[in-house]
Amino acid sequence: MQTKVKSHFLRNYLLILSLFFQQIAFAQSDVLISKIEGVRLANFSYINDESNDEKFPEILQLNNWASKLEGKPKNFVVRNNFWFRFKIINDRADLQKIVLVVPWQDSLTYYLKYTTTDSIKYSGHSMYNALHVINDQRRTSELYLNAGDSCLVTIKMIPGKHLFYFSQFKMLAESESDFIKNAGNNYFENRFELNEVIVFLSIVLFQLLFISLQGMFMKRLYYVYYVLYILMIGLYYLARYETHLNWNIFFTFYPDVTVKMNNFLLFIPFYFYYCFARHFCEIKKFDPPLEKKIKIAEKIILVYCLMVLLNDVFHWMNGMSSGLLLGGIVVLLLMSVYLLYKISQIKNIVSRILVFGSLVALVSSVLANLMAFIPYLMNLLPWQPLVITMTGVLIEMIIFNSGLVVKARQTEIDRLNVQLKLVEETEKKRNIEKTYFEERNRIAADLHDDIGATLSSIGIYSDAASKKIQMGDTEKAKYLLKHIGNVSRETMNNMSDIVWTINPINDDSIHLTQKMESYVSTLFQAKGIKVNFDFKLPENQTTIPIAVRKNIYLIFKETINNIVKYAEASSVSIQFEETNFEWLLKVKDNGKGFIIADVSNGNGLRNMSLRAKEANGSLDIKSGPDGTDIFLKIPK
Repeated sequence: MQTKVKSHFLRNYLLILSLFFQQIAFAQSDVLISKIEGVRLANFSYINDESNDEKFPEILQLNNWASKLEGKPKNFVVRNNFWFRFKIINDRADLQKIVLVVPWQDSLTYYLKYTTTDSIKYSGHSMYNALHVINDQRRTSELYLNAGDSCLVTIKMIPGKHLFYFSQFKMLAESESDFIKNAGNNYFENRFELNEVIVFLSIVLFQLLFISLQGMFMKRLYYVYYVLYILMIGLYYLARYETHLNWNIFFTFYPDVTVKMNNFLLFIPFYFYYCFARHFCEIKKFDPPLEKKIKIAEKIILVYCLMVLLNDVFHWMNGMSSGLLLGGIVVLLLMSVYLLYKISQIKNIVSRILVFGSLVALVSSVLANLMAFIPYLMNLLPWQPLVITMTGVLIEMIIFNSGLVVKARQTEIDRLNVQLKLVEETEKKRNIEKTYFEERNRIAADLHDDIGATLSSIGIYSDAASKKIQMGDTEKAKYLLKHIGNVSRETMNNMSDIVWTINPINDDSIHLTQKMESYVSTLFQAKGIKVNFDFKLPENQTTIPIAVRKNIYLIFKETINNIVKYAEASSVSIQFEETNFEWLLKVKDNGKGFIIADVSNGNGLRNMSLRAKEANGSLDIKSGPDGTDIFLKIPK
């Protein structure tokens, strides 16, 4: 996830790479090894007894013995008998007592053919990796070689439940003293290793149960992916150590599954980890294009895992298996480095926790792999590589658990914030409704008073005009009728403005500026006044409360009327701007101006100031011989 690059993935890549090169090293090394100076092992060959019917010594007469370990997958379950043979030659001048170390299997049969005696047969368990064989003289007393003597060793490997590591097959000859020392050390080291595996698998099981229960309550998808990720890791270690632990759970009864699923279980955690990281860090929220790329990477990993599985099942790329693994590793590594670098650009607490946990696992894995190549580290550190790797994974799980706790708290805080925002929006909606209700009541009262007074005055002027007509005073009657017409038209315009004000469709800046432009164009065109509009409106329009919209428009309308009636202006500039915090209106003319003190008591300016105050805004008027500036500012 980060320049410190989601180390979890690099950890696995380094592990796989080291295993790959170890396989190459094993393939290139000798099958026969002697640790006794002057004692040689030579002429190795083997045969696959598919019928399981061949017997000794007739098996030696067959001509299909192979001298190289090839043509088989690196690990497989022995379903039929395998025969191995080689010669031990003592070039020393004294008698040698030799102990053979052979691959671990449930049952082996040894046939020892000396040059001076008949064949000796011994059946039993392997001499390797068991402390009790040290005191079993039957397993060592028969391997004596006199000076210059040789012995043809034929070993029959009988099918068992353990895996046969074909690429790591070795025949080792060593002295009895070295065997006793190494067998004892190997026994205690292996028991310690198995105990560590038991502890590790127990913690993984507890982790699975804990995270599963937590996921049932949280109901988040990343819990599912995290559980599957842990499950795949647990199955990988269980497949490798179940038979050694004698647990007999699953893989012991189906050893073929262990072989065919080994590489699949090694790679499939990549897929679930990608899915977990994508949902856990909310990549879709912070970087949608990157989320699409990660989804593509997940599909590539899934297809690759299926290819590996099919290859291990059907061996359709038997000669190219190593190339498939190495090629896949390189592609996955390059793809992950790119994607993880992009993810590293996302900064949040959850991503930091994920990075920290992955770094711990990376350091432990790198250290464990370095120990396999640098003996000095093996002697310097008191822990086995496997212990270091599993410890890193466990610490990673602990850190991820902390991340899940942080994520749960963050989710709860987000939920509370959403509820709080909903409450605020509900309260705001109530306030808006209350404002609309109060404004409509005020408009209704104004309409009642204004229309009532207008109709009353029209009635009075009509009666007066009628009397003047009866008296023959037609000039006075025409004047009264003209006044009635003016009052009626003014009332109609006021009614139109009120209807426009209370219509919800007009509650944004666009409709307000359109209304302003429409009103100005009609008046100024008749007077020959040039006008310049400058409207700065945001892309995302916000609702202008009805009271604010009404007061802005009426202040603007009063300003335009004053310009037409008194300013004698030839040019007017009108600016309106909506910001994140306020509405701004500026009207500037080049008229003759006026003395503010002389007209401050007039109804027009007083009403304009009252309307600005009603909208919690401010009105600034500046006037002089060069014209008048009116600046209105109303906060949101």
